Amino acid sequence: GGPVNKDALGAETYCTVFSLVESPHEPGVLWAGSDDGLLHISRDAGASWQNITPPTLPEWTMITCIEPSPFDAGTAYVVGTRYKLDDTRPFVFKTADYGATWAEITSGIPAHDFTRVLRADPARRGLLLCGTETGLYVSFDDGAAWQRLPSLDPSQSSGRGLPVAPIYDLLIKDGDLIAATHGRSFWVLDDLSPLRQYAPPICEQPAHLFAPRDTCLLYTSD
Repeated sequence: GGPVNKDALGAETYCTVFSLVESPHEPGVLWAGSDDGLLHISRDAGASWQNITPPTLPEWTMITCIEPSPFDAGTAYVVGTRYKLDDTRPFVFKTADYGATWAEITSGIPAHDFTRVLRADPARRGLLLCGTETGLYVSFDDGAAWQRLPSLDPSQSSGRGLPVAPIYDLLIKDGDLIAATHGRSFWVLDDLSPLRQYAPPICEQPAHLFAPRDTCLLYTSD
């Protein structure tokens, strides 16, 4: 690394921690990813660190997101990107043993649609949502397979669905999905109940009614 120009943000200087998250299950367990392709874990609040970089993760991959599982202490998902090196492949990995072993989970995401962020649903085990450079993908089987959520064709003007846009971050809040896009502002998918209730046999039925979530009506009297 080193300065190429006088960029005040230091964007051209590598070997920096780009993602850092603490385990929601065990205080003091920290996951850290750098912008030059290294992943480390600390199980003693940062006193010592262990290199747990996935063996098949290419060098100089920017680790943009680390998502601990809401259900298992040793499980985490890692997202990386290498588009600055003219490599637009998606990189998503999962570990279930604190980084001792890793599995790449990108089946269904096109080779040209590089990944930026992943969030695990806290209500349904195995329901994952991944933001890429062009949109949003969902997995119902803990990343074994992905499928794209419907997007809006730019040539149409119906206003329904998520427009084609880079997804920089995702947040699941009160049963809604909030997507921070680059160029399309914020987009919200109200009520994740259908995704949480989905199962493959539903597609074989002519129609299916999903149970709506409980909703409170707030009003004020005159």
